[in-house]
Amino acid sequence: MDASGDRILGLLVQCRFDSGELNMFTGHGSVAWEGVTYLGAAGQMLRIGEAVTRRRA
Repeated sequence: MDASGDRILGLLVQCRFDSGELNMFTGHGSVAWEGVTYLGAAGQMLRIGEAVTRRRA
C-alpha cells in the first residue's frame, strides 16, 4: 500500500465482540458507509501497525 504524496488514506475498521460491534475509522467525527456508521478514532484509539505485547514475569 502506498499513501505517499498528497493522498489521504482513510481506513474503516469493523470490530465484533460478544457485547456488540465497534466500528471506527481513521479520522474525526463520524462517517456512514453502506448503512454502517463509523466513529472517528482520530489516531487515538485506532493506531494501525502498532502492536502491544506483554511479557510474563
